[in-house]
Amino acid sequence: HVVGYDKSYGFVTVNIGAKDGMKKNMVLAIMRDGRLVAKARIRQLRDTFSAATVIQNSARSEIRAGDKITIV
Repeated sequence: HVVGYDKSYGFVTVNIGAKDGMKKNMVLAIMRDGRLVAKARIRQLRDTFSAATVIQNSARSEIRAGDKITIV
């Protein structure tokens, strides 16, 4: 899930990383209540967390900590 979001930089941190099979440039769907909030691309990868940038024009709602993520 989303751990943090920096709106000014369009930067999202999530609680999955390389140990979970994540790879750089993977696209994530950020979801809330079964609806797409935004999409983001993994830019930095660590063992247990990742940082992603929100894909421009994909945001349909404000991203919040706790939003769920799925791999697109």
